[in-house]
Amino acid sequence: MVIKTVVADGITFTSSKKHSLSALIFFGLPTCGALAVPGAIITALACGCTMVNPSRKNICGMVIPVSTLLGCAFSVGHYMFLETERFYAAGGFIMSLATFHCTEYIMTSLFNPEFLSFDFSKIIAFLLNHSPEYHAAMAAAVFEHAIHMYFFPSWQNPFCFKLGAVMCILGDTLRKSAMITAASNFKHIVATERNPSHQLVTHGVYRICRHPSYTGWLIWSIGTQILLSNTVCAVGFMFASYSFFKDRIVYEEAYLYRFFGKEYSSYRSQTWSGIPFVP
Repeated sequence: MVIKTVVADGITFTSSKKHSLSALIFFGLPTCGALAVPGAIITALACGCTMVNPSRKNICGMVIPVSTLLGCAFSVGHYMFLETERFYAAGGFIMSLATFHCTEYIMTSLFNPEFLSFDFSKIIAFLLNHSPEYHAAMAAAVFEHAIHMYFFPSWQNPFCFKLGAVMCILGDTLRKSAMITAASNFKHIVATERNPSHQLVTHGVYRICRHPSYTGWLIWSIGTQILLSNTVCAVGFMFASYSFFKDRIVYEEAYLYRFFGKEYSSYRSQTWSGIPFVP
């Protein structure tokens, strides 16, 4: 096992592939309904350890409780999907969110351990604190679905659920494929300085488009709303994602031109960005 000791946010900690394995184990532990309560107990104990020793920003302090909470959420969603006729779509939504965020951390810990952070205020690798806008969007999705279920339960469409579920799976799979293909070259934050090991990735899913992780996110996010039969949020997510990625691609590619020059220019001329209406 290769272990790297790195510094992030002024905190020195040890990182290795055991982090990704731990995240997977503690996500999977409570996903069976019978283990949801033990999972919650483990979470409480892990959080207790952190409270006793708040300077310990390591695997026991953050990865275990967050992964277990996501696993418990998946378990609740799984129960709602299988055991309730009225809330199966909400259950699918919860499962999709829990899976997305936990696998985001697992991919990062495998290929970019130097970018892990276990600070409560900066759970970067899980993307749980992506942005206030992201939190507001998800809150709006829950609100719209709750309104539908209370006033217009017949609006819940089984076909939309199936279509949305397929989009969620395909979108998340595409994003994780991009992370695996790019490996250490993948960053959640746009790089403004070129690392000596930074390479231009043009193979695998990057042959299809220049920003497959953005394409995957776009498909996944819209899929979560179609799954819920959320008409307003589906349109809102589409426009919000398009606006965000349109600006981000322009910003990011300016640095890629600076880093790789003609090599990137040639690659760009042969591929699509991956976002509709963005060349």
